[in-house]
Amino acid sequence: MDIAAPPGATRWISRSSELDAGPGRSAGSRVRIDRHLLALPQLSGRRSHRSQVLRAGPLAKLSFALAILGSCAPVDAQRTISPSPTPVATAAASPTATARPSRQPLVGLPAPLAGEPTIVLYLPYLARALGGADGWETPFIIQVADTSSADLELSFYAISDGALVARRIVRGLKPGTSYADQPNRDTDLPADEAFSAVVRSFGAKVVAVVNQQRGAGPRFEADSYVGRFEGAQRLFFPSISRGADGFTSRVIVQNIGSGPTQATLTLLPQDGGAQVTVTRSIQAGRSAIIDLGAEPDLRDGQYAATVNATERLVAVANTHRDAPAIAAPMLYSYNAFFSGANTVYGPYAAKNVPGIGAGSSTITVQNMRSDADRPSLSFTPLGGGPVTRFDGPTLAPGVAWAFDLRFQDGDRSHPACGPTATASCLADGEYSYVAGSTGGQFAALATVIGPTTAASYTALARVADYFVPNVTRRLGGADGWTTPIIVQSVNASRLTLSWYRFADGSLAATQQATMAPGGALRIDPRDVPGLSDGAQYAVVIDGNGGRLVAIVVQLNSLGGDGAAIYEGSAR
Repeated sequence: MDIAAPPGATRWISRSSELDAGPGRSAGSRVRIDRHLLALPQLSGRRSHRSQVLRAGPLAKLSFALAILGSCAPVDAQRTISPSPTPVATAAASPTATARPSRQPLVGLPAPLAGEPTIVLYLPYLARALGGADGWETPFIIQVADTSSADLELSFYAISDGALVARRIVRGLKPGTSYADQPNRDTDLPADEAFSAVVRSFGAKVVAVVNQQRGAGPRFEADSYVGRFEGAQRLFFPSISRGADGFTSRVIVQNIGSGPTQATLTLLPQDGGAQVTVTRSIQAGRSAIIDLGAEPDLRDGQYAATVNATERLVAVANTHRDAPAIAAPMLYSYNAFFSGANTVYGPYAAKNVPGIGAGSSTITVQNMRSDADRPSLSFTPLGGGPVTRFDGPTLAPGVAWAFDLRFQDGDRSHPACGPTATASCLADGEYSYVAGSTGGQFAALATVIGPTTAASYTALARVADYFVPNVTRRLGGADGWTTPIIVQSVNASRLTLSWYRFADGSLAATQQATMAPGGALRIDPRDVPGLSDGAQYAVVIDGNGGRLVAIVVQLNSLGGDGAAIYEGSAR
């Protein structure tokens, strides 16, 4: 299908639709979603033939809000959308669709765009109703992070058998605007399947965020990962799990090379012991899943891991705690590392902090060098304060050091810390951190796990100005998605934040902020004059000559695992 994007529109497209200029609907129309009201901006287009029934889990509300920002079918005012049913728990956290023995031949598939793309993004894992109507879904956002317009070519491959199942062409996506997709509404994607995607952008650089979600109410779980345009023949995972504290990981590996390859996952137990290897054969552009819970040679525990192949790879680790007996299912997700640095930066860590998206952190630092090295961790209270340093053990190549903020010297075999600071403990509170050593090559993962929520992100090595593609303010109502930005300064003391509306790419607000070099600052969109509730923004963070890194924390109070974190992109 070939779709023309009107100027300044965020897109959500029914795959059976053709959109063109037409009579405009009035701005300010209102639609009821579950128990929340959202205002519709100016819409135009020809009505598409599609169901008006929407899933209403919290991230589905986010997806729908993305949908109504651009051209779409008219929606009846005050239409009531039924909430998703409470899901029936299954033993498998993220089921893998079985191979389809008799796929129908694709008809009307658009031809690939001609020429060399400006950039190619890879999305290792997407899903449409995987596990049933209330199963896994992955709304995703592709945003133009450039000064020119983009034409997009999206190709989707079934993970079960590698078949090309859909291709889409999106034309004329303007700077600062986004293409937003909710797979459960996509008629060209088979239901109850998982996919990899290859996004070729012509004319402009783009970035992407994938939101993974399942369930509703107290059994809702979600987290995010970002699209990658680079990969490597060797990838690193500082921490993946099989049964540790009830969490089990599924590693999704995508081949971004030009030919088939065999990927080998090597797992190193964090508590010592023999390594275990698992292999998968992967065609170009396709993904394969390694479910640690299904590998017979693995014992329960935490592992550091590497993935090796003859072709370039990207990968994501999804770590779940959602067995049927678990009252509060949760997920955290992160991208594999393909490069490290002697110093990496983490804008957020927590110790015994109450609230949604809070709790306590474990920082896991992995040695990416071919020889042994000894890292350190330095923590600074959020907002500024004295630095506390902890020196880690000497790590063999590929091995990781896990530092749990709740225990003395970060070691889970040591006594638990109290609420106040000592020589071997941080005080309860929120921190930023720096990991590394002189001349080292390290990767670091931060998890933030509380009673009902889990999230994770990868520490950042590229210090620069930053771009974050999706920031929301009370999206879905007062308890809906709000996404504070946390900026960590390397040497920046003065920030300029430019907030661009999703709907039309226009500048909504310019914000000035000051901060202490070496510290971190939380910027909540609810506190920024000129921004609106129920709205989404892309944000450029300028250090005015200083260097920084940034993450986005996605939070809602609608129940379940309403927390996710994704990393910003260096400009």
